[in-house]
Amino acid sequence: MMKKTLKLASLTFLMFGCAIASEFRPPMSADRGPQRLDMNAERESEGNWELDLYSVAYSRNANKTFTKHGSSTAPLSALIFGKDSFKVSDALTSALANKYSQEFNPNLGATILYPRVTYSEQGVNFGGKLGYRVLDGKGCVAVKVNVPLKTVRMERDNNIETNEQGFTDNVIRNVVGKPAIPTDSNAANNPGAAPVALDPALSTLTPMYRLSYVRNLPVVDAGRIRGLVDKSTANNNIAIAATAYGQDRVANFGLVAQGNPRYAVGDAIPFVLFYQPDARVVPTIENRAVAMHANVRQHFRAAGGATGEMVIGADANANQINTAILDIGSTTPAARVGTRADVLVNVPAADAPFAALTELPLDGAQLKPNVLYAPRGRNNAGDLDAYQALFDKYGDRLWLLGVAADTGALIGNGAGVALVEQGIARYGSETAEQWLWRNGFSMNNDQRTSLGDITINPCFEYAFNESWEGSVYAHVLIPTGGSKKTGYNAYKARLGNDNHVELGAGANVAWQAFDWMNVRLDAMAAYALPAKERVNAPFKGATVRGIGPVVDADINYTTLRASLDTTLVHPKASALATTLGYDFCFKTKDSATLASNKYTFKTLANDPNSWFGGFWDNGTQRFVNKEVDLDPAVLTSNTERISHVFRMESSWHATEQLSVFCGASAPLWGQYVAKMSEVHGGMNVKF
Repeated sequence: MMKKTLKLASLTFLMFGCAIASEFRPPMSADRGPQRLDMNAERESEGNWELDLYSVAYSRNANKTFTKHGSSTAPLSALIFGKDSFKVSDALTSALANKYSQEFNPNLGATILYPRVTYSEQGVNFGGKLGYRVLDGKGCVAVKVNVPLKTVRMERDNNIETNEQGFTDNVIRNVVGKPAIPTDSNAANNPGAAPVALDPALSTLTPMYRLSYVRNLPVVDAGRIRGLVDKSTANNNIAIAATAYGQDRVANFGLVAQGNPRYAVGDAIPFVLFYQPDARVVPTIENRAVAMHANVRQHFRAAGGATGEMVIGADANANQINTAILDIGSTTPAARVGTRADVLVNVPAADAPFAALTELPLDGAQLKPNVLYAPRGRNNAGDLDAYQALFDKYGDRLWLLGVAADTGALIGNGAGVALVEQGIARYGSETAEQWLWRNGFSMNNDQRTSLGDITINPCFEYAFNESWEGSVYAHVLIPTGGSKKTGYNAYKARLGNDNHVELGAGANVAWQAFDWMNVRLDAMAAYALPAKERVNAPFKGATVRGIGPVVDADINYTTLRASLDTTLVHPKASALATTLGYDFCFKTKDSATLASNKYTFKTLANDPNSWFGGFWDNGTQRFVNKEVDLDPAVLTSNTERISHVFRMESSWHATEQLSVFCGASAPLWGQYVAKMSEVHGGMNVKF
């Protein structure tokens, strides 16, 4: 309890100082103030002051983000993490290169998270323009100010997450059947022999385990920790180990040649894999162990090949059994391959869609639903690495089964099941999200109400004639929205751009094309000055950002904006007008420099708040500190933002001094920017 309390109180590890390094919201209508353009309005004379004030109330919402430039969208969480679904291990790639730490949790590499969040914002913008007329009233030196007061809420959508997960994402064990095998002594030679169910007294439950979970359960091999389903450096094959974490030895890996049908506890345990193409679906078929008849099992031995080669060879008493099911290194396979394909006999329930046992293809390209596969042991180390890559890619969709003997017992006296069950008992009680929460990381609702960032635009306006006018202006953004300092939350509500001062400049030109239509074109460039942000630095090789140790980073970026407005004035009631507008915004990819590109995880003895603790070193055979590489490139990935916002606003001049307006806006296309909708309404008062 004390350890958990210390971790939750720590401000050092896995905090969300800033899940998103820069502004992810597109520019919206309400931030512009009144959009109506009246070119022939009566102007003050030279030397006079003019003051316009406005207020705009608005509401904004978003639960989607644009992905690559276009109209394609993804859940908003993709902007936060870089993916809309992921495993925690996707963010911890280099940290988990040696995966066995004091705080090891197999769910980090097995459970897929589907974070879903909705963004909402309500607020009021107060602003105005204070100007002084010059040049016979044709010019105006002015300053424009916009002050936002807003409430921002990030709300987690648990219902959608549950639907995405399909209620099955944390299922790692599935037991729905018992093994059945043929008992006819000639069954191995008779493909048509009917399977005979075992006597219940001899039957053994045959659990089916999600491979991505069980393969990384740690076992100790003479002081060296390795995964439960791993490659053997001794026998050059892939198999399941035969001892539990904490014991000081394991048996040989792979199908070990015994020369007889007996498999002792010390033998490695053969296994097969079942392919379910949807990781969110748990197989519901009856789990039947792959059964090997005694006449077949006794020929599971090396047959003149290299070490680790497993074939079924000819025998004086059963020389017709010569199919090479697990031929891993034969130089003369034709001599061992016959026409039979049922030497390893799979006997499912009558309605189960199992197919015959098939070799697992190294690239996984030919994996088929509801098919049993057996990895072949191989002497080629490259092939073994290919299996590891295959397991990484398909492990959520592959389920591991044991192999049964004709006595009804699982081969290896059930040692494989026992090992997995021990691992589940030891590690399976804490989910990936619970592990993150215990270490100071949360994905919870968050809400803030305060000032947003204030913008100030000193400008000079000039009317060239009755049809043309223009202005130039400076842009200054003051980060009064600030940043929430005490946040471990991925869904931190952000009122502004996290303390970046923006400086820029722009210009616009307006043309009265007709008495009833005015057109304005505006363009601006702004630079966000470098500012230190507390960010979750991603590990090298990570494909998910926002999860990692909190470090300082200097971040900056540039924004380019252009807008086109057309104001249409009612020809018979000039007090009424509608403005149609389009905004284009391009934000460059963030530039980020981390305070350090290295990070050191410390053993719990040295730092009880370390969220990984020390990592096991097979050389010294103890947990040690570990230095890992950080990668700012992952932090800045997908931060090049583009938005195409379309807007409309209708206005009514109630009097010469008072007008009211309302409108809406939304981006229709974009890239890595929130797909946000807005409605607004306000008033404008002239003095």
